[in-house]
Order: sequence, then structure tokens, then C-alpha cells
Amino acid sequence: MRTRLQLIIKFFLTLITLILLSGNLHAQKDNADKLADQFQQYQLTHFQEKLYIHTDKPVYLTGEQIWMKIYVTDAFFHKPCNLSKVAYIELIDKNKNSVLQAKVSLEVGKGDAAIRIPVSVATGNYILRGYTQWMKNYSPDFYFEQQIEIINTLNENLKPSLVKQAVSYDIQFFPEGGNLLNGVNSKIAFKTINQYEQGVNCTGSIVNLQKDTIARFSALKFGMGNFSITPALNERYTAIVQIGDTVISRDLPAIVSKGYMIAVKDSNNQQLKITVQTTKDATEETVYLFIHSGNLFKEIIAQKLQNGKAIFLVEKMKLDDGISHFVLFNGFKEPVCERLWFKSPENRLNIAVHPSTEFFQTRDSIQLHIETTSNKSGKIAANVSMSVFLTDSLFAAGNNSDILSYLLLSSDLKGNIESPGYYLDQNTSNSAERAEATDNLMLTQGWSRLHRDEWLHTSNKQFEFLPETEGPLVKGKITDKRTGLPAENIMAYLSVPGIHYKFSTATSNSLGDLIFNPGNYYETNEIIVQTNNQFDSAYRINITDPFSDQFSNKKILPFSIPKSYTNKLLNRSIAAQSENVFHKKVTYSGLNNTDTLPFYGNPDNIYLTDAYTRFTSMEEVMKEYVGEIRLRQVGNKYRFTAWNSRYKLFNDEEPLVLMDGVPVFSTNKVIGFDPLKIKKIEVVTQNNFTGALLSNGILSYSTYNGDLAGFPLDVNAFVLEYEGVQRHKEFYMPLYQTIQQKNSRIPDMRNVLYWSPNINTDNSGNANVQFYTSDLKGKYAIVVQGITKDGVPGYGLTYFYTK
Repeated sequence: MRTRLQLIIKFFLTLITLILLSGNLHAQKDNADKLADQFQQYQLTHFQEKLYIHTDKPVYLTGEQIWMKIYVTDAFFHKPCNLSKVAYIELIDKNKNSVLQAKVSLEVGKGDAAIRIPVSVATGNYILRGYTQWMKNYSPDFYFEQQIEIINTLNENLKPSLVKQAVSYDIQFFPEGGNLLNGVNSKIAFKTINQYEQGVNCTGSIVNLQKDTIARFSALKFGMGNFSITPALNERYTAIVQIGDTVISRDLPAIVSKGYMIAVKDSNNQQLKITVQTTKDATEETVYLFIHSGNLFKEIIAQKLQNGKAIFLVEKMKLDDGISHFVLFNGFKEPVCERLWFKSPENRLNIAVHPSTEFFQTRDSIQLHIETTSNKSGKIAANVSMSVFLTDSLFAAGNNSDILSYLLLSSDLKGNIESPGYYLDQNTSNSAERAEATDNLMLTQGWSRLHRDEWLHTSNKQFEFLPETEGPLVKGKITDKRTGLPAENIMAYLSVPGIHYKFSTATSNSLGDLIFNPGNYYETNEIIVQTNNQFDSAYRINITDPFSDQFSNKKILPFSIPKSYTNKLLNRSIAAQSENVFHKKVTYSGLNNTDTLPFYGNPDNIYLTDAYTRFTSMEEVMKEYVGEIRLRQVGNKYRFTAWNSRYKLFNDEEPLVLMDGVPVFSTNKVIGFDPLKIKKIEVVTQNNFTGALLSNGILSYSTYNGDLAGFPLDVNAFVLEYEGVQRHKEFYMPLYQTIQQKNSRIPDMRNVLYWSPNINTDNSGNANVQFYTSDLKGKYAIVVQGITKDGVPGYGLTYFYTK
């Protein structure tokens, strides 16, 4: 009987336990699913872009061109992104002033540009940065930034300064996961840097209050390393650090009595072992390990702590190439720890470049064969950019990044990342050291790019900057001249005059904001913005600078160059001036497929004034030739009305009248204008919608040069020099196909032999390139970078010599 009772009790206890456990598991799953849902909702509403710039070389002289290829990808899969059609490029000096700016047209995530460096630019290091308008909705820390050197050898007041500056040092400590817990053995990473955030080698020791040494350490790579201690709550730990002849001391971070920690160990080739510990009283709580690679959700694992500890095993194959984030949430779904881990890419674009030989003569023809393969697909088509430049000691000073290390590594990290390509090097001889150095880099990162407050609280973020899906958007603000307050619901008109003009309208919101969408236009000198002066003459319009006024905290290194380089600089300066004198360096190739059709499409009728007898008054022209337009005069005021072909009658309201794309609201001005300056008249007899503007027909006048030919603008019109996107520029390269060309006495001092922003390998991964060497002898680098349509980036480098 007793045995039977015991079995019954045991059965019910087991049943209750299973019920409770089932409820607990359901609760865990519900919490985990909610976190995952919140993150994925964030992903859907917070699309992000990455931008990378490949430049032709790292060091420039004033007067030279910076040739650039721009790649824009989505931040999730790194596929070429077709959202933004305009990239913004700036050259920033040490005082965060923009010394050069350009807008670059993008097609399916690709664009190219060239900026000439004027002699007014001082010698120094600069930041070349790039972004889209959509990227301005996020932190400027994640704009593309690359340091380049510019040397001014032409202006005596702006020549290189060879003053050596004093150096200062700092050391920073990063407990693994973010917390240093009382009584828990902890790994602590460190980063020793100078005032320009460059890593420096160091050795050091950790001492306690009793001056006992409890740990020693030394930097492994780029000033970074790690050590382990088991901290006690009532102790204070100090690091004594030796950097060359300098000794500095720093206290370790404060010890937390109640908190969490997370530790990641690469246990084997298939799994990561992630250990979670807490010193809080709730040692049996359920914690959640949230995993995302880049901004893509991968997995969330719930586990109950046993005696304040839990161990998670994560399959590496589930993680994407690049940086993964392990975020620990406590039982209240609060993020309490984070650890970054880097997975070396299993799939990359391998770019092999094969010159026909290693050694060439001056003015020789060079045949290059390019092969693109991927680790997973073998031979594969890719879009790549290529630069061939002389690698003398000046160019060797540069530290260009590459597209592979940028997209998979440095674009997701803050601060200065030295030699990012080192972490993706495939050289197996130093793989163990590289793996440790990579983990040190991950350990020395704080909280990541992701704004967790936004997705955890289901943020309805209002994006200030719209993506430019057709061409540059022009933003402005309209205010009342009398009160200075924003004016709401006022229509404004923007015109980009020209033979192929652009026209757009915008209606102001409650803040007086205007957004015009004129489409793509190129290197225009001015835009004209106005309201209808017949009704809205009491308003002032200002146009907003489209370039970003936000800056990252990245520091620019001081410029220094050895005195021994004086002759090299002189020779380089002579070469640059020679090229500018004897060779046409830049040519333009058309208008980048500019849409030459006006916003209203094809007109119903076109009158070419030279095809008719020329009258001396516009009134006669309109009455004698333009049958679709009726001209009436009431007193001293003229008025147009347009024939409506659909309803077979003249409209009651006036049509939209344009002069080279600029709206004219006074018919008297048109009638008083010289008709001999008009080349053609176009008429649209249908009603037309342009934004919120309904036009009862359109009457469009075009002058011979599209420059208004002196037509008087309204006194309230706002005229502003406002650049459009760059036209495509062709890299100049002389040909030496004949004996006569080879023997030409015109000097060829090119240090950049070849630049092509768009080389497409075929489906077999093959492409061929031909160019010619110059008169400069030395070692040349061939740098090729690119990406596949599926978002697999890659980088290739090889060398040859000219004797």
C-alpha cells in the first residue's frame, strides 16, 4: 500500500513539475519570440546602406585628380543597392571643414567621380568621406571615411610642415561582456593608443592595493592585448604601463558586486562556447542570448541559470561572415552584456590579375588578364574597379582600406581600425596570431551600431532625410517676411534653367519645409526658386545645404614627411605640372543618359520660330502662329488661355507659362520680351499635374542657349548657385601603338598609368585590359576591387616593374 501511495505521489509530483516546466518553457518561448519579433520589425522599418570608395592612390599633389569608384550596398546582405541615386563626397580637413564637395550619380549601387585638387588646398592629411541622404538618418560614425594625404608643392605658404609634434598616450580597458564582476575570473582587453588613436606597443603589470603584481601583459598587435584576473570587491587595481620611455598608470574599471558577464570561447571548429554568469541573487532566472550578424537576426536562445551560471553552444555555421553580436538579456528582457565575435569569410571574391610579364620598358603595351572566382561558386561575374600606380616611398605611406575588410569589418565598428585588411589575410603562417588579434579587436569595442532602445520599444522613428530615388532632392524652408515664422501650405516652384531644363513644385508643411524633386541634373550653375508673385509675394525661401553637418569623432593624423623626400616631391611636382601642360587629363562622355524630355512629356505642338516669318513683337507671334493659345487684353493687362483638346474649348484659367523652365506669372512680361531671342514654343493642351500643381495647359518658351537671354525675373525670386551631380569623366591615357607615337618628344610623366571604375568580368570570370607604361621607371601596383551581384566582395593586388 505504501509503495503504491508513493508511486501515486511521485506520479502527481512529476505531472505538476511537467506542467510547471511546460508553462515556464512557454513563457520563455513567448519572451524570446517577442524579442525576435521586435528586432525583425526594426529591420523591416530601418533599412540601411553602406558606402565604400575605391580611390586610385593614397597620396596626391595639388593639381592632380582624385579618381573614385563608389559602391553602395545594403547593410544586411551587401548586395549592390538601388535605393539611392546620389552619393555625396567630401574632403574634410582637421578642423572639420569641407574643402571639396561633389555629388555623384549612382546606378544600381555604382558610381564614379573625379575631383581635381586646387592649389588653394594646404598640405596635410584629410578625410575623404561619402554617404547618401538616407545614411544621414543614422550616425555619421558609419559614413565611409578614409584618410588621404595631400601635398602642396606649388604654393609657398601652403608647403609641407616638417615640425615634429609631441606625442601623448592613453590606455583603455574593456572587461569581456562589459562588466568586471566580484569574484569571477574575467578576461580584460586593453588598447594602448596615442592622441591620434593609433595603436602603440606596450608592456605592463596589474597591481593591487598592497602593490602586489597579480598579472602582466603586453600588446600583441596594434596596441591591443588581453589578460585575466579574478577581482575582489574591496580591492582597487592599477595598471602600470610602459610605452617606450613613457610610464603611465590607469585604474581598472570599477568592480560590480551584482551584475552579469558573458565570455566567448572558440571551443572547436564547429561551435562557440558562451558562458554566462551572474552575481545577482536571482541565480535561477531565465536569461536570453540574442544573436545577430550585422543587422540580421540569427537566433535567440533561452536558458535558465543554474547556480548563477549557464553555458550556450552556438553553431558557427549559423553565423554570417563578418561580425556577430551576442547580446545577453536578463529575465526582465533588459540588455545587460554584449560580446562581439568575428567570423572570417567563408565566401569571398578572389580577384587574380595576370600581367603578360613582370618587367616592361617605358611606353610599353601591357596586357592584363583578370579572373574572378568565389569560394562557393567558382568562376563568377563581377563588377570591379582597377588602378595601376607607381609605388614609390610617397605612395607607400598611404593606408588604403579594401572593400572586403570594409564591408565585413570596419564599417560595423567605431573609431580608427588600423590596417583592417590584416584581419582578413589568408596567409596561414600567422593564422593563430591573427585570430587572437581579431578577438582583441572585438573585445575592445563598446556597445554596437544597433540602437537597441529603438527596436526594444518599437520606435516609430521619423526619418528626416528621404532617399533620393531619382536624383538630387532640393530641400528648403519658406517663411513669412512680415513675421519671420514658417509659412504653411504655400506652393513654391524650382527651376534649373537650361536647354534641357528641370522643373519641380513643392508645398510647404507646418514647419515651412519644402522638398523639390527635379530629377537628375548635371553641373548646373544656378537654380531659381519662387512663389507665385501674383498671390504669394510676402514670403522668403532659403535652400538647405544638402551636405551633412554631422561628423564622426575620427581624428586626422598630423602630417609629417621626412626631409629626405624633398627630391622625390620635386620630381613628382614637375611630373604633375608636365601632365597638366602636355596632356588633356579629363574628358567628358556625354550626359550620363540625361532624360532630355521635359516633365510634361511630348508636347501637342512645337513651333520653331526660325521656320516662320519673324515678327518683332511677341503679341504678333502668339496671334499669328500659336493657334492653341488665345491672347486677350483687358485694359493694360494681357492674359493667355489654352485650348483644351479633350473638351474642345478654351480653358477659363491661364496655362502654366515657362521661360527656359522658369515659371512666369505675368503675361505682360512675356508679351514685352524680344521674340527674336526665342528659338521654339511648345504647347500642351491637356491638363497637367506636376506634384500638387494642376495646370490648365502649358506654354513653354525656349531661348537659343537655355539661359533666359536676359528675361527679367521676379524681384522675389531666389537665385542660387547649386551644383548638380558630376558628369562622367574619362581617364586620359596616351596610346603608343606606332613607332612615331613611341618616339614622341612629349613627356609622359603619369604616375597613375590606368584607372577604370567599371570593368565587368563575364560569366566565366574573365576580362582583359590593355594600357601603356609612361616614362617613369619603378615598381607599380595593380589594385582591383569589386563585388558580385549577390554581394560577395573581394580585393586583388599584384605588382610589375618598368625599367
